[in-house]
Amino acid sequence: MAVTATYELTRGRTVSGAVGDTSTYARLFAVRVDDPGTSLLDISTAPGVSYYDEYPGDGSVVCTSFECQAADDSGMWYTVSMKYSARPVWGYGDDGKPPNPADPLSLPEDQWSAAASISSGPVTRDNTGKPIVNSAKDPIGGLEKDYAEFRLTLVRSYPGLTWSALALTYTNAVNSGVWNGSPARTWKCHFQSAQKQTENNQGGTITYWSTVWDFVYRPETWDLKEGCENVGMMELVDDEKLVIKDSGGDAVVSPVALNSDGSAAEPGTVPSIINAGRGVQVYRTANFSIFGEPG
Repeated sequence: MAVTATYELTRGRTVSGAVGDTSTYARLFAVRVDDPGTSLLDISTAPGVSYYDEYPGDGSVVCTSFECQAADDSGMWYTVSMKYSARPVWGYGDDGKPPNPADPLSLPEDQWSAAASISSGPVTRDNTGKPIVNSAKDPIGGLEKDYAEFRLTLVRSYPGLTWSALALTYTNAVNSGVWNGSPARTWKCHFQSAQKQTENNQGGTITYWSTVWDFVYRPETWDLKEGCENVGMMELVDDEKLVIKDSGGDAVVSPVALNSDGSAAEPGTVPSIINAGRGVQVYRTANFSIFGEPG
């Protein structure tokens, strides 16, 4: 049981295209065998065309699919059609070639994309950092503003379950150092999903996990600042907490600004954010270099 003859049929050559699209080509081969039981895999590979092979005369397209079927009822003749279209987005390096041309079953390359979304949340300060207060200098509560969040999405493939440990480590973590040209703690990682994939290619099979990761950017860092004004109704004096009193000697009835040492600030002082304006680091940090960088 073997292939005895293979040749290309001129009538099967076609090309089609449209404005803005890469041309699509087709080639048709006739394959003769000496036994009806000959393997379809042997028949379909008889033309000698593999995935990613360029179309003769047009290197902008590569072989991306094929179809093999019997040409008659004898079981001795078959036709194999090859389709050529634009190079897939994944599987190619900067040189325009697959990462391992000899291995059509290599893992898909990383895919990066970007998007933005709008959300709303509480706000206590204006765009200059000053507290929002009424004419009596009391804070105005219950205010919200829109937040436009920029995010990057990474689709990465793993041969095994190593992604699961990474998901536990990096979900809700922020970058510990400079990443993607931005300072520490300005990107937060969110693991989105993982799906097991199986691909068959020219007689081989590869199984891998396709995972999706989001990275959300905040230029002011992900440190908690809203609601972290350094105010109180008690002050720290010689390591002792005392009630803050107004100019008349009575206890204050609303929180007042504090100094960094815990003592009451001068009346009328604009409250600052605790920890010298940095707020509180509520998210753990991690080294994002493991994800590489888009671009």
